[in-house]
Amino acid sequence: PRAVLQINCKGRGQPHGLDEQALDLAVVLAHHAAVALQKAELVERLREAERSLREENIFLRRRAAGASAVVAESPQMRALMAELDKAAESDVTVLLSGETGTGKEVAARRIHERSRRADKLLVPVNCGALAENLLDSELFGHKKGAFTGAQSDRKGVFEVASGGTVFLDEIGETPLDLQVRLLRVLQEGKIKRVGEVMERSVDVRIIAATNRDLAQLVEQGRFRQ
Repeated sequence: PRAVLQINCKGRGQPHGLDEQALDLAVVLAHHAAVALQKAELVERLREAERSLREENIFLRRRAAGASAVVAESPQMRALMAELDKAAESDVTVLLSGETGTGKEVAARRIHERSRRADKLLVPVNCGALAENLLDSELFGHKKGAFTGAQSDRKGVFEVASGGTVFLDEIGETPLDLQVRLLRVLQEGKIKRVGEVMERSVDVRIIAATNRDLAQLVEQGRFRQ
């Protein structure tokens, strides 16, 4: 928006004419008026974006809640559901193991939805789908200028999911160097963004999943005990 100030400038010495000082003042006032209008429009846009995000968040939560419904009939599945519900009662870290396609993410969602964190986010991350440097930034975030393309500060998954749950799928694919940083989260609840020195505290519950034999990987020196 533009603020337009119409000024009828008459010749010097004529009544109602504006001298140079008054004209400068008018220009300054017009500038401030334009800035005020721009700020007002920006505030309205931000409010509209906030309303849109709130509605989208409600929709996504409802859709996610319905997607994890499980119908268990066999004794084995009923026993599994009972075990998941028992795990949901505490904040203990959970490792789900099983072949690809057996519903490990569905199990993770059931644990989250029956935990005290159910009203917060569940954020899934496929650890095998990203290169090490990208996974590092995805999980822990980065500081502006930490690497090429880091044009601004960015929160990682552990900060975004604060108060909720992080689901680390294919945890067996996590590089050894990154496992050291994950251990810090598990033991101390601390993270450090890529390119930063200071640590930040996070409050997240971690559920991990794998289709590999982690004990065997530990023996092979490919996974930290």
